[in-house]
Amino acid sequence: MSIEYFEGLAGSGKTFQLTESLKLFLKSHPLQEDEAILGITYMHGSRRRMHARLAEIAELRGRYVACTVDSVARNLVCRWRSLARVLDPQLDLAAAPDFAAPVPKV
Repeated sequence: MSIEYFEGLAGSGKTFQLTESLKLFLKSHPLQEDEAILGITYMHGSRRRMHARLAEIAELRGRYVACTVDSVARNLVCRWRSLARVLDPQLDLAAAPDFAAPVPKV
């Protein structure tokens, strides 16, 4: 797994740098069958721009996700809640956590 990070002011070329860097990376490391690209940003406007730019990269063939930090966090919470219900059906997910309590054995 490789992580690339771009930071800067609005209009400074972050999305351009991202796509150019990704194109270079994909030339030397083509995606395997079970691989995809995840692009995370803060704002929905930049997510839409990132999605459009990633769609232009032929080597990706649609194997990418552009999303916001909020949506990544929400997806993680939903997945862990589902797993928690399977592991402990008696768990009250609405209750405030008690971090001082001992961890129950599963």
